[in-house]
Amino acid sequence: MCYSQSQLKKKIASFRLSPERRFLRVEKSCQCDIAGVTLQYIFLGNIILLMATYVDRKMKTEPIEIDTDSRVASFREEYRSAEILPGYRGWRHFATTNAIILAGVALCVWYLHGVQARELWVIPLTFVYSNISEYLGHRFVMHHPRPGFGLMFKRHVKQHHRFFTHTTMPVDSIRDFKVVLFPPFLIVFFLLGFGTPLALLVGYLVSVNAALLFVITGLLYFLNYEYLHLAYHLPEGHWVSRLPIVSRMRRLHQAHHDQSIMTACNFNITYPIGDWLFRTLR
Repeated sequence: MCYSQSQLKKKIASFRLSPERRFLRVEKSCQCDIAGVTLQYIFLGNIILLMATYVDRKMKTEPIEIDTDSRVASFREEYRSAEILPGYRGWRHFATTNAIILAGVALCVWYLHGVQARELWVIPLTFVYSNISEYLGHRFVMHHPRPGFGLMFKRHVKQHHRFFTHTTMPVDSIRDFKVVLFPPFLIVFFLLGFGTPLALLVGYLVSVNAALLFVITGLLYFLNYEYLHLAYHLPEGHWVSRLPIVSRMRRLHQAHHDQSIMTACNFNITYPIGDWLFRTLR
């Protein structure tokens, strides 16, 4: 069938969308993208839940020898002598952690451009993902020896949980920050080994902005983790320890440091979403 030039122009015009139709199409596209990202996180969450359930059934817990306060005091002296070098400075360690994280955040913010509302959904989804990852990593990796994670198990169970028990929670000095804060090299390892692949995946599935928001949220979540964990081990009379939210969550973490139940409850260091979900909150 042949059309005249005027008929062809009318035919093309009939296919053009009005502004209202274009808006509806964009809005529908945004809704589909948000739904797609949400479904991807839900799918990933279900995989994690299934894996955690399987590991929990197969896992055997080693018998634990409970430390008395006198044994804790003796262990602290041994640890300080063997593990804390004379040149170590607690505040420098804390400042280094902040510098690494905030530099990463600043770099990602620099590259953000034209963020759309649908991309902001990555922030709450990443927050929940980070919380569940924190829970699973603490419960199934830090408290049980795993191939390739022996150093983490040693630092956490053999050192941290012997240095701090539910009756000996506070640090004695700033030098004890070494037993609480992650070493800078482990921070870099986690960022490169775990954060980067997931960020690339989010960037591929959603957008570059979404990947950057994923990294920003993850970095700030980790910094929040370090702040809260350090706050739980400050002296009880410290003004930070008396803040209502810190005081409440400190009690949860203190219960976790009871060596008789430390492999059974309160694995979230930050907000007890994972503990509530897996029914290990006490």
